[in-house]
This record gives sequence, C-alpha cells and structure tokens, in this order.
Amino acid sequence: HRRKLMRKRFLCNRQSGANGDVLHLLSLGHDHSHSRGLLKRVPSLRGCQGSSREALGDMLGAFKRVTSKTRYLMFANTRITFSRGGEGEDGVDEGGLTAEAFTLFFREILKPGSLFESGIDGQGVLPRADASESDLRALGLTLLKCCIDDQPIGTGLGRFVFEFLVDSHERRVFHEPHAALRALADFDPELAARWRDLLRGTESSWSGLTPSDFDDTLLDSPLLTSSELAHAIISGCRRRLLTDRAASLATLREGFLFVDLQIQL
Repeated sequence: HRRKLMRKRFLCNRQSGANGDVLHLLSLGHDHSHSRGLLKRVPSLRGCQGSSREALGDMLGAFKRVTSKTRYLMFANTRITFSRGGEGEDGVDEGGLTAEAFTLFFREILKPGSLFESGIDGQGVLPRADASESDLRALGLTLLKCCIDDQPIGTGLGRFVFEFLVDSHERRVFHEPHAALRALADFDPELAARWRDLLRGTESSWSGLTPSDFDDTLLDSPLLTSSELAHAIISGCRRRLLTDRAASLATLREGFLFVDLQIQL
C-alpha cells in the first residue's frame, strides 16, 4: 500500500560490493530536497522531478549509459530501492522489488504515445515510425536485461515485435495469410477481421478489389484468383506491421542484440 502512494522514479548506477558488480536501480519519492541529498552520495546520478512519464526517461537513461566497455553489467545482479522523502524503505531486494520496478516501467512505456502506437482496440503496440532512436535502443537493452534476469514484462508489446527481435518474422508470420492476420489482429483487430472475412468469403466478396487496396505501393489491377488475394493480404500485413516502421524495429533490435548472449553459454 505504501508503494501505491509513492511516485515511482528510477535511476541507475554501477556499484561494487561483496558480491561483485551490481546494476543498481533507485526509485525516488516526492521530497526532492532530500532526494538531491541522496544523489550527492551517488555522483553518477542526476536529479529529476516531474510526472511519471518523465520517470521513464530515468530508466531509459540508465540503459543509455551502457556502452561497449560496460555491457558486461547486463549480466550483473540488479538491486532495487524504493524511497519516500529520500529515505529508503526497509527490506532487502530478493527479486520482488526488481520485478515490481520493471512491471511498472513496462506498464507505462507500452502505452500508445511517442514511442508506440496501436490500431483501434489493439492489444499489442508496435514502435512508431517517428519514435526516438535512442529511446528505442535503450528499450531494446531493457528487454534484453529482462530476458537475462528472467523478468516478465507483462502484456502490451505486440507479438510481431518478438518475432522480429529473433528474426523469425519471415518464416513464422509472412509465410501464409492466416499467420499474418493473427499478427495483425494483435495490432489492429478490426482490419484483420475484415481481411479474414475476405479469405473466408466467395469470389464475389472480393471481386473488384486490387492489390493496392491492401498496400498502396502495389499494382492497381483487379484480383483474379484466391491465391492473388492471399498474397495481397500478406503484403498488406507486411506494410502495416513491418514496412511502415522498419527503421524503428531495427533500432529496437539493435539494442536487444547489443550483448552477445553466447558469452553466457
């Protein structure tokens, strides 16, 4: 209950202790005068204040500071401290606080906004074409850290993103229309339902449609066969899931692949 009353703020710095290097995530409360005093004891951190949306920048900023020389910290232990008025709460982070911190972070950042978007009633968001490259790269690192630490990120991120991150989207999503529509339904269920009805319908239901009705970069000639319809639907799904946001997806994957997980094997 106490944590629900606090505004969660996240910062990060590197610490060394008896158990080796630690990736330390700190949550700050309301009293910024006390918070600044606390930060003086952690020189690498910077003070911040404002809304919970601004707190996202603190978490992303932590992972933006991961470089090729400090990427090994991605495999370090994570420590979380919740505080109010600059005073840390009693208790030892044995995993619960870390899980809560990442849950709160992803719950906020995966809302449609400057980084992500979704269709009408969409349950899974995809990165916007105009999203910040540095934020997406840092978010990719955050996703990687959750994979390394076996931390759940909750719901909200579109299923297509996961396929793209592991480079399986061509063989698992765009190989046939029904798989493509399942991925599209996560992002834009209304459009996916309309296109699925075309597949199930008779030729008269899609007579007069052209490939450009699904992707305006395709030819404007009538569809003649059900096979042509299937290919047009796949192209339309590809356009909305991948082509319109290819650079943003690639940047997210760049962060996710920043650390070679084979060094853990």
